[in-house]
Amino acid sequence: MQTDIRVAAILVALSLSPTVLAATDTQNPGERESFKCFISTNVGDGVYDFSWYAADTARNMAQLAGQRLANSAMAAKGIRVYASEVHECVPLNRDFAAQKARALDEAMAR
Repeated sequence: MQTDIRVAAILVALSLSPTVLAATDTQNPGERESFKCFISTNVGDGVYDFSWYAADTARNMAQLAGQRLANSAMAAKGIRVYASEVHECVPLNRDFAAQKARALDEAMAR
């Protein structure tokens, strides 16, 4: 019984140590940010809006290919939209590098 109490006390002490607390703080990625991505889909190129943590941008971009995208105009026609290639993602308040992406973005109502 005393061994169980000692083990529990050690575990509590370790969980409160500065290194564990520091590691916990670095795992907090902050606030989510809004991004817009220039994506080629099965129905053509388009600009789509997303929200994620800035640190996860590269991973999220890589995971978009092959994913079904929300597109209310196409959904109303019964067409499912899937991402085939993600060309570029930027914060919502920034401009795309590609001219075609900038033109599509300017045409979107926000």
